Amino acid sequence: MNISASLALLVVLAVVSTITISSAHAQEFENQGLPEACVGCSAEDSIAVAEEHLLRSVPISVWTDKEVYGHDEIVTLSGYVSNPSAAGTGSMPQVTVMVRNAIGSVVTIDQIDVKDDNTFEVALNTASRLWASDGVYTIKVQQGHNSNRIHIELVGGTGNPVLAMDEMMAGDGECAANELTVMDACLPYSIEGGTVTGISANTEDNSLVIMIESSGDGTLVLMPSSEVIDGVFMVLVDNEESDDYMIGEDGTITVEFGPETEVIEVIGTHVIPEFGAIAAMILAVAIVSVIVVSARSRLSIIAPRL
Repeated sequence: MNISASLALLVVLAVVSTITISSAHAQEFENQGLPEACVGCSAEDSIAVAEEHLLRSVPISVWTDKEVYGHDEIVTLSGYVSNPSAAGTGSMPQVTVMVRNAIGSVVTIDQIDVKDDNTFEVALNTASRLWASDGVYTIKVQQGHNSNRIHIELVGGTGNPVLAMDEMMAGDGECAANELTVMDACLPYSIEGGTVTGISANTEDNSLVIMIESSGDGTLVLMPSSEVIDGVFMVLVDNEESDDYMIGEDGTITVEFGPETEVIEVIGTHVIPEFGAIAAMILAVAIVSVIVVSARSRLSIIAPRL
């Protein structure tokens, strides 16, 4: 074989090797779920493809229309769920949106439907008195075990401290629609795949007993203050110990439950006493009144009559 033929053979082998390696890399990228190359696309189109791929790779993405708001504005919260799952048969996928102010108090909580294109959107009104203080607010979006959060800042307010939602509602004598009444306290909550039919505090076992009607697999989210329950270490679902629960750094308790579940019991080291703060004060005043009346009665009997 002459030199020219050898060179020609080397060129052919090099081309075949390049094609083979390119195909292998393309197959590897495809297996990794990476977007295909956009041949002939503009820079804007390429950036859009990359952003869409990034969006789909994060379980829950969340953003707002801006970062700083006044106290009479609407916060437009939007997001994308890469793999939404319905809590029950025939139900729409939902996400739970919870907002805490600068001192960690819950100012609002709501459940938002996820649209067919996997997006969701909700308008939050900062004109509410629960949003009265300035500072950084944390918005947490959760579905099941997946969650994400974003921070916004409110400026130009009164600067007065905002009471926690349970303290404010207890002062009004009633709880909000998205809260459960436990003794004289309010417990913010949300539920997917069922409805809560009742709640009680078991002071002997230091637990909260929540009665539900489930329509399928679902999630119960509780946001108790330490006065309601503290030191949670066990969850029972229909009297069986469950491992399908999670306790967040902010004390949020997330419990997964199955179809036909009726009772969820959350056990801790402390639970709100049978007589709440207001009831205890009334009881104390009554006891003092009885003592005073009894003392006066004894004095009137002992004192000589003139």
